[in-house]
Amino acid sequence: MLHSRSLKTIGQALEAAKIATFKIDAKSDVYRVFVGDLMFHFDAAALSRVSALVQTNKPNVFVQASRVRSSLSEQLRAVGGFTDRMEVDEFRIVWTRNFAILDYEEADAELSHRVFTAQELQELALHPPLPRSVSYLPPRLGYWS
Repeated sequence: MLHSRSLKTIGQALEAAKIATFKIDAKSDVYRVFVGDLMFHFDAAALSRVSALVQTNKPNVFVQASRVRSSLSEQLRAVGGFTDRMEVDEFRIVWTRNFAILDYEEADAELSHRVFTAQELQELALHPPLPRSVSYLPPRLGYWS
């Protein structure tokens, strides 16, 4: 499962609980979310249940379409998109109202981090997610060979 999709679902749960400061540890498809002294465990089954719950409680489509796409869930989706593009399997996120810090290991086993300001997160959230399948790729041209 894509980290962008999983983090968006976790973000929706955090939004519903009105939580703005937290930490996330991710290993493969298992996410541990720390809020103060509490720890919440999200695996594929838990993410599926939360996603289904969000779908059944979504507001009217017209209300949602008019909503600005800078919500916590969209910001987390954007950070997840970054980890997907970097092909990161394990990472840690520290999230506050003013910034987010992403620590991850690159493919060459070098540890890296990226700091996202609140402004950057809002701008990233405005971009639509990447296509879900390769059917959206441009047609094959001669330079692919």
